[in-house]
Amino acid sequence: MNVKTGWMRLCAFLEGGSLLLLGGVVAFADDFGSHLKPLFEQSCIKCHGGEKTKGKVDLKALGSVEDLLAKPGLIKELIEVIDFADVINLSLGGESSSALLEHAVGYARSKGVAIVAAVGNEGTRGVAFPARYEGVIGVTSIDAKGSASAFSNYGEGVDLAAPGVDVYSAWEEEGIVSFSGTSTASAFVAGALAAEFSKNPTLPREQVVDLLYEFANESEKPGFDEFTGHGVLNIGRVDNRFDPYVADAAIVGYYFDPAQLREESVPFLVSVQNQGTLWLKNVELEVDLMGKTRKFMLSDLNPGEVKSERLFLESGPGKEGVRIQSRLRVLEREDAKPVNNVRASTITLPSK
Repeated sequence: MNVKTGWMRLCAFLEGGSLLLLGGVVAFADDFGSHLKPLFEQSCIKCHGGEKTKGKVDLKALGSVEDLLAKPGLIKELIEVIDFADVINLSLGGESSSALLEHAVGYARSKGVAIVAAVGNEGTRGVAFPARYEGVIGVTSIDAKGSASAFSNYGEGVDLAAPGVDVYSAWEEEGIVSFSGTSTASAFVAGALAAEFSKNPTLPREQVVDLLYEFANESEKPGFDEFTGHGVLNIGRVDNRFDPYVADAAIVGYYFDPAQLREESVPFLVSVQNQGTLWLKNVELEVDLMGKTRKFMLSDLNPGEVKSERLFLESGPGKEGVRIQSRLRVLEREDAKPVNNVRASTITLPSK
């Protein structure tokens, strides 16, 4: 690609009409030209309600990973950007490490700059560089249901997930185009980080990053895992953390252990997370599976806590495309986000 060295301007967005300058610079390096910059803008809009500030955000594209590795001058340019950047988004990746790139990442960390990078789109174990470097926020892609994308790389170095399937963005000559990939997902995280840095100027940068991790949504497999790391970016939960009266239970997915997929009766988990700030006394879960409805009562869900119920799915001929439909109801409270109280999926297990 052509390395874009000119400056572009994007508005920052903050909640409630606050006219705060988004302090500093977000630098972008990507393989796809300029489409990630509108995604950064969209991320800020979603994070903070769409109120435009008087401040501006400078975005700079530095090129692809091949550009960076083949031309040491671009590494020098990246290091120069670090001196005035707050967030650097590297929507690029490669299988090999580079001493120059690793040095640039280390220099950025020493300056307190947050580095966000895509984990790669090969769908294999092994996170791409520079996302694999220590201290870099490795971002994977999830689909509209919150499931990890099949094309996303996985393993050590995956820290957070964000939307990365069929995401619409601006294109040349006022066009619109759909993109999929971990590069798209990393732009959302970079935008969220930049917005939160602006809203929390007195917090150490590491604590702001930890907020994104702490208030991430669970995704299918309970706990930290190699597919989505800490979970799915949810900036709304970060912003609502000081409101003690948010009741929000959510069905976060169905998890099948790959090691058990070829058993005659395959176990799986239906998981529910308290994504609000209010302790939930009772949450009623119903699961429709193979002509039967199973009911469960989940009690004492603390904010952020995940509880799972274990069910079984029979495999074999004639049992392909089994539909699982779940719904939940918060008792004694009004759920703030009922849209995440229902989940339906069609499951086809691998043949033996």
